[in-house]
Amino acid sequence: MKVAFLSFLFKGLPELVSLYSILQQEKNWAKRTVLTIQHAQNIQLPKVAVHKITSRYAIFHAIIAQPFIRLHHLKITDTEKERLLHFFICATLFDDFFDNPGYTLPQLERILLQPEACTPQHDLESLFIASNKILSTYAVLKPGYLNVKKSVYHAQVDSLKQMDPTITDEDLKEITFRKGGSSVLLSRYYLDLPSKAEEEQCWYQLGALIQLGNDIFDLFKDLQEGINTLANRSRSIHALKQELNIQVKTYHEALSRLNGATGVLRQIRFRTAIIYALSYTAIDQLQSLEKGNAVLDLKSMNRKSLIVDMEKWSNRWRMLKYMYGYSGSQLV
Repeated sequence: MKVAFLSFLFKGLPELVSLYSILQQEKNWAKRTVLTIQHAQNIQLPKVAVHKITSRYAIFHAIIAQPFIRLHHLKITDTEKERLLHFFICATLFDDFFDNPGYTLPQLERILLQPEACTPQHDLESLFIASNKILSTYAVLKPGYLNVKKSVYHAQVDSLKQMDPTITDEDLKEITFRKGGSSVLLSRYYLDLPSKAEEEQCWYQLGALIQLGNDIFDLFKDLQEGINTLANRSRSIHALKQELNIQVKTYHEALSRLNGATGVLRQIRFRTAIIYALSYTAIDQLQSLEKGNAVLDLKSMNRKSLIVDMEKWSNRWRMLKYMYGYSGSQLV
């Protein structure tokens, strides 16, 4: 096992270095491009929004978009990169609008689904509408696009039910995975890719894994805000890990149905393993808190106990071990 893991590190190191380099390059590109967009529209985005937009774009580009595009023997173009950046501008701003009590649901539905019919009321709306129009103009004729975009909106609306402590576990699971899955699937429509059901299932399932991971990492925040999630409603940390196992298995089954060059499929498996390796790392920390108890009382835990610090090398090392577990056999 140790020899195999060391072999994994040796063979995977170039890919990790390349991935880190791509992340830095794309984040710097995104910062420059967002600055250009702001100057062109005479708009000043909050610093926290710029950070979210550029970080989300860079991670998504490197881990999902770039390797999946390679299935079609293509490299991502500058135009595709710009559309992805506009997607994350819209996603980030829409989250802020949705959390703003000054907006009604009909207003939010109109600004997302009918941007051409909206008159912006302030600078951020102006930027959102402009970016949304760019995306819609490109993708509106693609089969299924409008249905997926509507699904993103309705999943966001349905997520309000997570404030209700009586929400059933089944409803919670359905909303969680639909919210993450439809959002990631929507982003695929902004790339120059053909419609392929097998690939779309992978993108959707990655979205489900991302949303579940977000809930695991946001345990403390969600508990403080009274938001019910699969992570904080789970019967035990073991049960939460079982749910993650199921979702990872579903993703791997979808991956097995893809056709493509072996090297490309290996890269997809390796890079996307980061998503759930992070979740497993967080779950390990939570399991260490259970100390043999049948149920961990999360509400009694302090912030330090529930926040997973990925700056710690011990956590990074653990994440690498999980990456090895789920993609190492492809490299050694």
